[in-house]
Amino acid sequence: MQFACTDHGDTVTTADDAFEFTNRSPSKKSIASVFAELHGALQSEQGSEIGQSDPSILIEDQMKIIQRLKVKFRKLRDNKERDSLKDQLSEANRKIAELENMARAFQAQESFNHKLSNGKKEEDDGKDTEIERLEGEIGIKNSLTDQQSVGKKVIKRFEYRIEAKDDKIRQLEDELAKKAEENQRLKSQLDRKGKEFAKLRNNIRSAYTDMEKAVATLGSAFMFTVKSPPENGNDYSYDLL
Repeated sequence: MQFACTDHGDTVTTADDAFEFTNRSPSKKSIASVFAELHGALQSEQGSEIGQSDPSILIEDQMKIIQRLKVKFRKLRDNKERDSLKDQLSEANRKIAELENMARAFQAQESFNHKLSNGKKEEDDGKDTEIERLEGEIGIKNSLTDQQSVGKKVIKRFEYRIEAKDDKIRQLEDELAKKAEENQRLKSQLDRKGKEFAKLRNNIRSAYTDMEKAVATLGSAFMFTVKSPPENGNDYSYDLL
């Protein structure tokens, strides 16, 4: 009986150490909420089933609650990351469409200028006098010079806009890289917390096993006392304890 009491004390100490490990390693807000929900669920189940359920069933129920909470938080995290990436991809596609529209508008303007230049040249070639021909050529040259100047300005503006869009695209790429790093960090934290859960579960199982052994030893001691009562009776039992 004295050995059974010692085993029972060791079992309680092991269980206390398992929960003290959780207190010494506090997690962030999301993990804290997991522990709060787990604690409430365990109190509810243990309060309603105390004295009625098998302790092994209670341990299995606790493990199931932990697994359900881990799956729940993993789904919430994946949905949030997927929505953020969809929004960023939609914004990038919209900016690319704007660049394509600007390029098509520039090509249409260049085609119109080319047709206008050809039409002007053919009209001037049909003039009768040399003076009119020379004037027409001078006018064409001036027109071409103006068009080239305007075209260069358009090209410069277009290049400036492309550079601005490139800067925004690089900014988005940097943000995506930061998001990827943040996701990797969160994944590492989740893996670390998973290991802590596994360690806590092993400690609980070990404590439960030690408790079973202590109960079995205590029961054997009482059965021995009942089958072979000593001459001193209750005084002997008190001395044994």
